[in-house]
Amino acid sequence: MKPPARAVAPLTVAVTGGRGFLGAAVVDRLLARGHVVLALDVVPGDGLVVDVRDEPELRRIFAAEGVRRVVHAAAVVGVPAVREHLSDATDINVLGSLAVLGASASTSVDRVVDLSSEEIYGDGGSAALLPEDTFTRPLTAYGVHKLAVELLAREFAETLSYAATRLSWVYGRGFPRARPPQSWLDDAREGRPSAPAAGADHVVDLIHVDDAVSALVALVEAPRLEHSAYNVGSGDGVRLAEVADLIRSLSPGWAMQQAPGRLPGVPMRPPLDTTRIREELGWIPDLSLEEGLRRTLHGR
Repeated sequence: MKPPARAVAPLTVAVTGGRGFLGAAVVDRLLARGHVVLALDVVPGDGLVVDVRDEPELRRIFAAEGVRRVVHAAAVVGVPAVREHLSDATDINVLGSLAVLGASASTSVDRVVDLSSEEIYGDGGSAALLPEDTFTRPLTAYGVHKLAVELLAREFAETLSYAATRLSWVYGRGFPRARPPQSWLDDAREGRPSAPAAGADHVVDLIHVDDAVSALVALVEAPRLEHSAYNVGSGDGVRLAEVADLIRSLSPGWAMQQAPGRLPGVPMRPPLDTTRIREELGWIPDLSLEEGLRRTLHGR
């Protein structure tokens, strides 16, 4: 988790989805590093209330505030949520992203850092690691949405720098979905057992929210970027049975029965190859899995 050590001149950065899980964490980190930050969200609160699909309003805000960089975190997130609300999710995830790109390209914005997903790789095939040039073959509508935005961004390449951050499984304080290991950590912290679960042999690439945010900030602050896509993950695969064992070691009172096999209906893919962002920007995850789990158990 090593952002650039060099001094960075303050930037005016807009964060769409700025009250969401990752968006809010990015806002806090950017503010701590001295940037001027506009949090944009449909949820009222600190920041500006705006629908990400409203391109004229986005254009007005970007122009009036002199926005230079945009972190695009607004989305209907996750395979189940997109599947359940497919029409609305497609509207928000694809057309909303197109509005952000269009508003950015027509104002003073010179870079959009977009939250993409490892879902674009599908099952990843038989590779040991997934580099960014892996053939993209999404198996879910959520993956299709993310890949569609990456492809649409090419239409703005002459006027706008674009970087897709292909995130692996993020976890950490405040994660809003009942996906392992977050649901297990929440139960352990509250002193209750977790419901029996499948997928003990399912392999995932887990990254703590603090490390994911550090990568996003590094992409925002870099003077220039050499590529349009960057993997952001731990670079290591871990069986969910091993994750459960670590949680038990950190919270001995926690109990959960786990069935062998893979998670039903969830692609199991190799971990992400993070060579590109490491070599170009010097970013590496700072937290071990054990330390990340410990932080989350303690609400940090």
